[in-house]
This record gives sequence, structure tokens and C-alpha cells, in this order.
Amino acid sequence: IVYQSVCAGCWSNDDFPTTPGAWSNTNNSSGCNNGTFKFDFQIVPKAIFTVDNYEGCAPLTVTFTNNSNSSDTYLWDFGGSDTTSQIFNPIRTFTSAGTYNVTLIIQDSICNTIDTAKQVIVVNPPITISAISNDISSCSPVILSATATGATSYIWSTNMLFSDTLNPSLNNTVTIFNNQSITYYVMATNGICSDIDSVTINFHVPSQPNLGLDYQQGCAPLTVHFTNNSGPTDYYLWNFGGNDTTSQTLNPIRTFSTAGNYPVSLTVVDSICNTSLTTSINIIVDAPVSISTPSLINSCGSALLYTTGSGANSYIWSTNTLFSDTLNTDLSDSLTVNVSDTTTYYVMGFNGVCSEIDSVKVNFNGVQIATTNGAICSGQNDTLSVININNQPLNYTWQPITEIISGENTSNPIVNPLITTMYYVTAQNSFGCSANDSSLVVVSGFNPNNISITADKDTLINGEGTYLHVFPDSNFSYTWFPASNLSSSTIANPYANPPSTTTYSVNYIENSSGCKYQKSYTIYAFELLCGEPDVYLPNAFTPNGDKENDVLYLRGRNVESMHLKIYDRWGELVFETTQQNIGWDGTYKGKPVDPAVFVYHLSVICIDNQEYFKKGNVTVIR
Repeated sequence: IVYQSVCAGCWSNDDFPTTPGAWSNTNNSSGCNNGTFKFDFQIVPKAIFTVDNYEGCAPLTVTFTNNSNSSDTYLWDFGGSDTTSQIFNPIRTFTSAGTYNVTLIIQDSICNTIDTAKQVIVVNPPITISAISNDISSCSPVILSATATGATSYIWSTNMLFSDTLNPSLNNTVTIFNNQSITYYVMATNGICSDIDSVTINFHVPSQPNLGLDYQQGCAPLTVHFTNNSGPTDYYLWNFGGNDTTSQTLNPIRTFSTAGNYPVSLTVVDSICNTSLTTSINIIVDAPVSISTPSLINSCGSALLYTTGSGANSYIWSTNTLFSDTLNTDLSDSLTVNVSDTTTYYVMGFNGVCSEIDSVKVNFNGVQIATTNGAICSGQNDTLSVININNQPLNYTWQPITEIISGENTSNPIVNPLITTMYYVTAQNSFGCSANDSSLVVVSGFNPNNISITADKDTLINGEGTYLHVFPDSNFSYTWFPASNLSSSTIANPYANPPSTTTYSVNYIENSSGCKYQKSYTIYAFELLCGEPDVYLPNAFTPNGDKENDVLYLRGRNVESMHLKIYDRWGELVFETTQQNIGWDGTYKGKPVDPAVFVYHLSVICIDNQEYFKKGNVTVIR
């Protein structure tokens, strides 16, 4: 390194160049400053290197990294006269244990200077496991051991990561109590070097006798499927009781034909561990159930169901094979049912274990009918009706028969009740089954014979009018026709003023029942003529005692008053009357007059005050 001093930055000038890190970048003097140049030639070599391993086990491979400054030559000395390497970053493997002094020598040819760097590499002898337990099969705990030269401790584990230490004392043996096949790993180490080995132990666990079966209890004959679930064995033997020990089938099938208890056992033998183990189970075979029912029962509506047989102590009756409905809560062997259609019933007899199912068909022969009620007005007929639900031939009997007009043995008789009446019917078929029903016929309470029409006057003269009266005059609606010349056609008592003789009819409708009735009444109307032909006296009569035309009367309905005088041909008065209902019987002073012509004088005042007078002749004929 060479330093050179110069005069710099004079007379307040700041023009002298500076470098980073200079004392000052400005001229702080009124005169000149002392400026200095440094000349660093950097020609002295500096040896530096690093290694990735300072110590390890043989064979140990070390990578050397040369961090020296630039030089003309490099020479590595790895110890043991190994000075041949001039590689900048060499890699060396030390195969033998020992301590190696490694030196890096660098040289600069300009100044002919040399620098060195050193590093000690320690290579330890390797650990090799020379002996370990062999792979074995065992029925009991196993002691594992390992031997390694140079090892100071051992670690046993169940995995290659040695995450579990089986020997806390770190000695070379460990006792294994496992009951399964597994590989164990051992690491022999001296703290720096180590070796790993493994051993597999197949623990042989004797098969435990384990039997399975589909039925442990059932009814004779009971077939049982046995299953040997014991696992691998050298030998096994089944014993089904009753000295039946011949089966060596793996999964035998046995049928127990009679009731009883059967102890069944399975023995398994293991030759490796020299074991013989047995398990057993008790098979219960119950007596079978046998039941029988009638195949068919005919019924009109109710039927007694029953069953016979043996072995059952309870019974369930149902309408389906799933027995989802229990018809007999007392679980007895018989049951009375009501049927409305042909039905099959099922019965299950059981004793808690065994059961049997049978069925019986109940053929419904019964009669099913329905009736309808009726409503009529008094005096009308009604037709009764029976609905034959089964659509079968039936015979009918009705009561009371006295009010049946026709069809008393049919499903549709015609009746004419006077009052509301209940009719009873019995329908019977060819099987003798019958059904009863009733039909109510409601009769309106009004008797049509009580209907009447009256008038204040039934004969009208010269435009007269009159009131019509109906009975009853309440609780009905009324319609008169013809409606002309009536004060109203919808009241009970209209005023009528017909111009001529008219027949009035009225329709009655009872408000409570709607029943309809009709009645008629004739009003006679005349244009009055106070004289012939409305008022007249016959011109002859025959008073001979035959009661025909024996009396002479004044004829006419419109006479208010009258005066009749009859004279013989000599002018003598032989008869006189002022009453229209008193006539001349052809006698004078109690004796019959002779046949002759007589003269009469007639004076009449009519009901409309008209006057009428006439003289005439009347002949007595005998």
C-alpha cells in the first residue's frame, strides 16, 4: 500500500475529487488543504476454506469449499502424504478411521508470497451390527438381542423412525410380549456412528374355538347350519350330543328330529402351541304345533271360527297372513265373527317358540237390503222400495198388510196409508238367511174430504155478485180459475160477479207439506124476466092421485110474492093462494071438480120488484 500527499482545494475551491469515506468533501480552509491518495495493490494471498463435515464415521465424504482470494496456485494436503489435489473445491472420502490434518496452500507469483489454511477432520470407526436374533415364530414372549462392535447403546423400536423406544435402559436386549406378527428395528450407536438392523417375529396365537349358528332354538324337526369361525387350526371336532362326535366338517348342517336339549361343542387343537380348546352351546328343540280348521263355513252374517290340534297354547285370529290385526284379544282357539262378504280368516297357533298357520273361508250367504222412506199427501198412493244389495233372489213379507194395495210379496208394493205409517219388511233367500228393515211413509195431516166451497148466493140475477168461501181458509195457498170476474184469484174468500153461469175451481197447496188439492163450485147467473118463461102457470094438470102432476103450482124461482085466483065457468072462485108452495089439488069444498076449463087471475111481484099480471085458462084432466 503506498500513500501520496498533495496540495488540494486551495483558495476556497471545492474542486478536489474525493471518494466515499473521505475526511471531508468540502474545502474548510482559506488556504490550501492536504489531500492524500492511497494506492492498495492487494497482492498478498490469503488462504481460507470451509468443510461440510468436521467429524464422522468411516467412510466419511467431505466437501471442501475454497474461499481464498485470487492466487496463482492452490495445493491441498489431505494428510497421509495426499498432496496431489489442485482442484479449487475438492471432495474427498476418508475410508479409514483417524485424524486427518487438511491444509490449503496458496502462492502469489508477483510478490512470491505464500499463505496456508488448516482444518482437522476426525474419522471415527463405523458401527456394524454383527449379530441379531433370527426371524422366528413363537407362542410365548421373545427376548431379542443385537451385538455391534464399537456401539455404546442400542435403541429398539417398532418403526424405522424410532419414534417409540422399547428399551428405556438402551441395552442390547428387549423382551417382546406382542401377540401378532411384527418387524422390530434396532439401532446400535456410539453417539456419532450407528447401524440399523431388523428382525421379524411371527407370534402364533392359538385359534380360539368360535362357533356360529342360524338357530339356537326351534321346532322339531330343526335344521341348524353351524359355522366354524375359529380361524386356522390343525384339527377340529364337532360334538352334537348323543355320542354324535363324528363330524370334522368345517361348517356342518344337522337336523334334530325330536324335541329335547342338545349340547353342541366345538374343539380346536393347535400343534404349534400344543393347545386344545373347546366351546359349547345348548340347542333347544321344541315340540311342533299342529292345528286344523274347517275349509269352508257358510254364514248368514255371523260365524263361529274354531281350530283343533296339538302343541299350541295360544292362538291369534286375523284377516291377513301378516297378522297385523288381532281379532281375539283373549288368544283363544275360537272366535265369533260378523261378516258382510265372503272372507278368509287366518289363525296362528303357537307355544312361544313353535307355530303353525291355517285358514278358513267364511262364505257369506246373508241378505243385505236397504229401504227408502216416502212422503205423500193424504189420499195418495206411495210405492215402497227395497234395495237388494247382494243382488240375489229374495222373498219379501210386508207388514201391515192391510194398507198394501198390491205387490205385498215384492220389493215394490203400493200402499195407501191414511196416516203416517211405518212398514216393516222381511227379505229371505234360498239359504234361509233373512234381513229386516223398515220404511216410513209420512202422510200429510190434512184430510181432503174436509175441503169445501160455499157461496153466499149460488144464483145471481141481473148482475148480482156473491162471496165465495173455502174451507179451510188458512195454512194453505189458493189459486182460483178462471180468474176473471173475481176480486182476487189468490185469497180464500174472493168476491165473484160472473155475467153468466160459471164453475169456479180452486187449487189448494198445503204450506207445511206442499200437498195439492182441488175443489169446484158453480154460480148460476140469470137475466131475470118477470113473466113467462121465467114465471108461468101450467095450462093443465091431472089430479088423479098418481102423484104425477096432481097439483097445480106457480113455477119460477124469482117470485118475491104472488096472488092466484081460479074461477069456474060460472065465475065462482074455487081456489085462491098467495104462497108459491101451495097449489090447487083440483077440489072445491073438499070434492074433486069435474074435468073442465077453469079461468085464473095471476098477480106476481118478482125479486127485482118487477110486476106481472096474467089471465088465462087451466084444464083439469081426469
